Amino acid sequence: MAKSGINLEELRLKRMVVSDESLELLAKSFPNFKSLVLVSCEGFTTDGLAAIASNCRFLRELDLQENEVDDRKGQWLSCFPDTCTSLELRVFPSDLYGVGNAAVTEEGLVAISAGCPKLNSLLYFCQQMTNAALITVAKNCPNFIRFRLCTLDPTIPDAVTINHLMKVLGDCSVVQGLKAEMLSIAFAGDSGKGMLYVLNGCKKLKKLEIRDSPFGNVALLAWESMRQCIPIGCRPVK
Repeated sequence: MAKSGINLEELRLKRMVVSDESLELLAKSFPNFKSLVLVSCEGFTTDGLAAIASNCRFLRELDLQENEVDDRKGQWLSCFPDTCTSLELRVFPSDLYGVGNAAVTEEGLVAISAGCPKLNSLLYFCQQMTNAALITVAKNCPNFIRFRLCTLDPTIPDAVTINHLMKVLGDCSVVQGLKAEMLSIAFAGDSGKGMLYVLNGCKKLKKLEIRDSPFGNVALLAWESMRQCIPIGCRPVK
């Protein structure tokens, strides 16, 4: 394909052996490449992912599900270009609680925000997140319109302060300047107070998706700019 002149923009592979060399060839041969989805593949390392992140300047989606990835500790998440404005990143390890997987953590999110200050839309799946990382990301990327965060195991780390995660979004002076229009929340908090923090801080919020979180009418009634609300599996609280 690299020699045929095809303007490849998307590639999806499942249960295949993929080498670092093939990922580098893909990244350098197709300048308009936008989407890579690898499911249950093996044979590549984080060096190959670094080649994709560094060379695919129009990359919008990187979806890695249950792959055997050799982590070379090369900080590949810091390789995305500073011109990147929209990115969907999903990295699911083959064993969520196993040892030795190329885990995506809050460090990767901070690295992306530092290298891509123009980001306005981000979907990020990771194994863990901290409050400090969220504050840093808000400072690095002030143009966020859509920020979707999914923590695969929401009990680690910051387990003691997990209820303050949304408070960080709501009352941080930096975050209050964001233009957030859409927010997706799952398995967060133990009362409606966290949602009040968010709604008071994100005045332009229009769409809210809540999954399995205890938010009730008091918080939602305070949402003056409501356009669309999607509660799924939420028990009512007072």
